[in-house]
Amino acid sequence: MKNQFTSTHLKKIILFSFILSTFTSFAQFSGNQIYGNNNRHNRNNTNYNKKRTVYSTDSTLTITVNLLMNKIADHYLISIGVNEEAKTAMECNTKINKRINALIASLNTLEIDKENVYVDFISQTKIYDYDIKEKEAQQFEKGFELKKNIIIRVNHTNKLDNIITLCAKQDIFDIIKVEYIDTDINDSYIQLYTEAITLIESRKKLYLKTTQKKTIGSSSIFSENFNSLSPKNLYKKYEAFESSYLNVYNRNYTDHYLKKEARKQRTYYYEGQDASNFDKVINPSNPKVGIQYTFSLTLTYHLKK
Repeated sequence: MKNQFTSTHLKKIILFSFILSTFTSFAQFSGNQIYGNNNRHNRNNTNYNKKRTVYSTDSTLTITVNLLMNKIADHYLISIGVNEEAKTAMECNTKINKRINALIASLNTLEIDKENVYVDFISQTKIYDYDIKEKEAQQFEKGFELKKNIIIRVNHTNKLDNIITLCAKQDIFDIIKVEYIDTDINDSYIQLYTEAITLIESRKKLYLKTTQKKTIGSSSIFSENFNSLSPKNLYKKYEAFESSYLNVYNRNYTDHYLKKEARKQRTYYYEGQDASNFDKVINPSNPKVGIQYTFSLTLTYHLKK
């Protein structure tokens, strides 16, 4: 009896250790992104994985392939916001132009020519304030605010840090957005189309070999879908923290204390399309954030009866 009891408990301990080690391994490799993870399995999923790859009837054979390609941008457009306030519109315009021209001149140190910089006028509006006297608040015109955007074209993202530093010297801090540009989208389409045809041909040969059937005539395109995904739409946010075990509301503190929440860190991370949804991924392991292209192609063949 004693040996049987020891053996049973030993098996339970081994099983518990295995489950614990599996969970720990998952936590180590998942990272803090799991804090912002609500049903992550469905994130960024298209319906690619729900399609049947090969479908056949007595007279037709239909094959679908889905591809994903990661591509580094050819160049980038950085949009930077600048605003200026002054008592008159003329003074406002003079001050903002002085800062912008100083920034553009400093970009020469990064080998960025004026041809790659464009200043976009956004708005000029009046500013109002209140003059408060006893119980009366009288609104008055205080001055003007002028807003302009500077759009800079660069070939490499490694210049971005230096651009931010140069902007800070002119009290410019609003980095609005960074656009990723592919100058030859058609080349990306051709590459994906060619890969898709090759993959479909391979699966067709495998099917015909397995079933001993033969096709007649040429194939026809049943459907085709080509999409591009910008990095700005592929960033996720999360907050990584654990709450206190003490619940303020359960201890009747609400009538005596002001509850002040601590600031929690919120951050973002890039999460592209899930590679498991595709039959093939081109450039799968490039660590640089770039443009993602998805391509789906379905061909139909007629079978010899």
